[in-house]
Amino acid sequence: GRWEDALSLLPRMTRQSGLQPDAISVSTAMNACKRCGQWEKALEIFIEMRAKGVEPDLISFSTAISACEKGGQWERAKGFLDEMRQRGIPPNVITFSAVISACGK
Repeated sequence: GRWEDALSLLPRMTRQSGLQPDAISVSTAMNACKRCGQWEKALEIFIEMRAKGVEPDLISFSTAISACEKGGQWERAKGFLDEMRQRGIPPNVITFSAVISACGK
């Protein structure tokens, strides 16, 4: 996979087009990392996204939880699920399945 290329496009998006990364573009970059076995990098992107003021949505939380699943990080996965509830973002079946799977690793 070319996860490094995916990540390089986020800052380029701002530099060349003046567009700010949003939850969709960040989730897509996280997914690229996760699919290439870079689950830690996916979580790093999620944390950076929030530090830069990009509000996470269902997709970005689910992607972060799925990255936790890949890395066997069940406590973090459950923490993200709790945070979703606190923010009023209802989890879906995919989200719950990823948390359940993370707990099983």
